[in-house]
Amino acid sequence: MTHNKFSNYLTFIARWIAILFPFILFCGNALVDIAISTIAVLFLLNCYLKKDYKWTNNGWFVAALTFWGYAVLRSFFTENPTIALASTLPFCRFFLFAAAIAFWLFKDIKTHKPLFLSLILCISVVSLDAIFQYIVGFDFFGNIPVDNSTYVRLVNFAGKQSIGITLASISFLSVAHFIDLLNNKDSSYKQKAISISFLL
Repeated sequence: MTHNKFSNYLTFIARWIAILFPFILFCGNALVDIAISTIAVLFLLNCYLKKDYKWTNNGWFVAALTFWGYAVLRSFFTENPTIALASTLPFCRFFLFAAAIAFWLFKDIKTHKPLFLSLILCISVVSLDAIFQYIVGFDFFGNIPVDNSTYVRLVNFAGKQSIGITLASISFLSVAHFIDLLNNKDSSYKQKAISISFLL
């Protein structure tokens, strides 16, 4: 297999993981970490194959790398360097994941559509699931909301009490996309109508 074919294979796998990532966010921290780490590793491997490291000169990445390096250095001066390093060393996966999204998987605006369709579908499914469990008393997977006598906390697909904050965080991305469509002169009337409907 040539480098180009292998690179295309890596891109295909990583892009699908990224497209499904909104749903993965509601399936527990373990799957989220696996997805982020996998994309980060595939990104570095693809950069090695393509010999493409221009993205490392980007300002925000340099700032993130500097912060990470400082955190790693500080770990040596803590009471338990082993535990500290175990926490700080893997932290780089987050900004490598962000770099993979920005400079590899979705750097072309034409590739944004599948990701935002996934976001919209995820928001719709999770919202329906939240309404369903609020009315019925359990979600689509049989998870029961947490009842603390004074309030009821809805749960995500993994049974964790984070459905609200996660839903809010991914909604910002969809709102940003629809605002961009409204401001884009090349957007069709249909796209603008859908954007207005979603924002309302």
